[in-house]
Formats: sequence, C-alpha cells, structure tokens
Amino acid sequence: MADKIYCDRSVKYLLWIIAILFIATIVGMVYYPDAVEIESSDSRSTLPVLSIPKTARSIARAAGNPSAQQAIQAQPAALAVNPDAPASPLPLQNIQGHLNNVASTVKPSVVHIHVLRIVPGGGEFGNTQVDSIGSGVLVDPSGHVLTNYHVVENPLRISVTTYSRAGSDTYQAELIDSDARAGLAVIRIQGANFPAASLGDSSSLQVGDWVMAMGSPLDLAQTVSLGIVSAVRGAVRIGGTTYFDLIQTDAHINKGNGGGPLVDMYGQVVGINAAIYTPEGRFTGVGFALPINSAKAMLNDLNIGQERFVPRAANPANGGANPGPTGGWLGVQGVSLAPEMAARQGVPADQGVYVTQVLADSPAQAAGLQPGDTILWMNNTRITGTDSLRSALAVTPPGPCVLRVRRAGQVWDVSAAPRGKP
Repeated sequence: MADKIYCDRSVKYLLWIIAILFIATIVGMVYYPDAVEIESSDSRSTLPVLSIPKTARSIARAAGNPSAQQAIQAQPAALAVNPDAPASPLPLQNIQGHLNNVASTVKPSVVHIHVLRIVPGGGEFGNTQVDSIGSGVLVDPSGHVLTNYHVVENPLRISVTTYSRAGSDTYQAELIDSDARAGLAVIRIQGANFPAASLGDSSSLQVGDWVMAMGSPLDLAQTVSLGIVSAVRGAVRIGGTTYFDLIQTDAHINKGNGGGPLVDMYGQVVGINAAIYTPEGRFTGVGFALPINSAKAMLNDLNIGQERFVPRAANPANGGANPGPTGGWLGVQGVSLAPEMAARQGVPADQGVYVTQVLADSPAQAAGLQPGDTILWMNNTRITGTDSLRSALAVTPPGPCVLRVRRAGQVWDVSAAPRGKP
C-alpha cells in the first residue's frame, strides 16, 4: 500500500514540473522573442546567414505577424551586412526595376547607322564600295550623333535610323567632324527635338561598376547587354589600331555595337563602344569603350551640348579668353588616294585626297569642287591624305586659300574660302 502511494506522488511531481516548464517556455516566447538565433543547418557553408533583425521582427509583430519576406521588405535598410558600410543607392529588391528604367531611358537616343563606304585599294580605279553597319548616340536635340571614326570612315552615304514607341525613322546624315587618333566622329541628321542622351563623367568609373552596352550587334538594333567595368587600360592595340585610355568591360560587344553608348547605372553615357579583343571574331568577355570625356573636347569645338560640360581652361595667350573653335571648314568628304589610282593619275602614291562628296552650301561647293576631283595641295602644304588635309584646314584661318586640284587628267588651281564649321 505504501509503494502505491509513493508512485502516485512521483507522477504528480513529474506532471507539475512539465507544466511549469511548459508555462515558462510560453512566457519566454511572448516576452523575449528576439532571443532566438537562426543558425545554418549546413556546417560546410561559408556564406553568412541572413536573419530577420529585431526591428523587422517587431514590425512583423505589430502588423499582425506577416511573413518574413514582408518584414524584410518593410525594413530594407536593416539588411546591410556591414553596419559601417555606406547605404547602397540600388537596394537589391529594386535592382530589376532600376535596370529597366536605365534601358528605357537611354534606348531612344541610340541609333542604328548604315554606311555605304569606299575601301581604297580594290576594284576598278583602285577603290571598291562596301556596306557596313554600326551604332551611335544622339548627343543633342538638333540631331548630332556621336559614333566611332571607323563606323563612318570614307563614306559615300550615311543612313541613320532612330527608334521610338511609334516606330522607326530613317534619315540621311552628313559627316560633321572626325578624329582618327581619338577614334571618334560626329554626324548629323536633319530635324529637331531628338531625345538626347545625358553624358556622364568617365573619370569617376571604378572597377566593378555595373554598365550597359547598347547598339546594334550583328545588325540587331536596340540591343542591351549588362556587365561591369573590368579594368581601365592605358593603351591597347587592336587590329592595327592603338586605342588610348580604354574602358574594359565584360558587357557583350560585337560587330555592330561600335559607336553605341556604354551607360552607367545613373543612365549616363560614360563611354563609346569601340572594339572587342578576340582571336575568333566574336565576343569572348573582353570589350573596350572609349571614355566619354575624350569626346567632350570635340563636342565643345562643335558647340554641341555645351551646357553639359565644364568649359575648357582659358587661353593665357589670348588675354584669358576661351579661344573657341579654330581653323577653317571646307565641306568635302574624301579618301586618301589609293596607290593604284595614284599611278593612273600620274601623281605620287602618297599624295592626294580623292573627293567623294561635296556638301551643300559649303565653301567647296562655292569653289566649284566636284566628286571625282583629287586635292593635291592647299596653299603651300602638300596634301598626302585625309589626315594631312584635316591638319592643313585646322591651322588655316577662315578666308581665301588656293587648292591645287586634278580633274580629268588636268591640274587646276582653285580659289576657295574655308570658313568656321557650321
């Protein structure tokens, strides 16, 4: 009888202990909810485990205990892994929408360029005509397009296609200026109120920054690819051309992307896509863009988008005033004379610019120059090619000059009056 009473009391004590522990657990969960820590179930993992911070859990409790994902969205600032790190301007939960906004903002200013060009050294009379494609970016509402020099080199005809929600429009363009050394050129289409891109500061780029490459790779217009700034190179030689101060990126750049914009995550153009480094002719993860800061001097000389750029330093030799554009403008497009054609014309192989186009209302048109003429001399300067003619015009002030021109087997001296660029 005594053993039975002892057993009943033991069971009662055990039940009381279990009840007390259960009540203590409930009280602890109610009054001390943040004492629970989340640990990884996989001891091999080296990644930090993301737990819901106290402030987020408090918000969840106050809102009627929504899901953990809702709590995280309610307090994005609490997700910073390093509390001392600066706040990111692009929270991860917003990155998709931000990328969409950058692409939709810049794409209307990106154009497709089709060029019928002359290639010296082939075909009858030493030249042949080929079609090529490229890209460009509108830099002001009046229709100026920035692109690569090689995209519009030696053109016979330049066509530019713009894109909008209403569809596409194609314009004939004229070559306004080009710089073979810088690898850049400016063309213009007639019209107004074009959607111009915003130009950024390429000197502020850092390795690891996200960028977008836009253009017409493989003739696929309005293509966007995403990557990062892989490096900044002092000089790289690609395909016989040396490029300086290049932005290296792993954003996809292919044939046809040349001349299109490289855009940062603020929707500003920081580079002009220029080249790819590949032994097989296709994308391998190494692309290059010319920094946009290299183009600003050219745009300033043309009085394009001045409000976007810091004015150039004053010239002390000019009483402290900004000298502005210098040199004369003739208004011709041409190519360096091919050796075979030079031999046919009886002129040295390293002399002459073959005129392919005379621009309307230009000094060249007023002087009577025609396509098919060959410019041999300008004043006392021997013209050895397009770079030589460009250099001679750059140091020639607006006003009368004498051009020695070969036409139909005869040599003529022509009076012309180069003027400032329009």
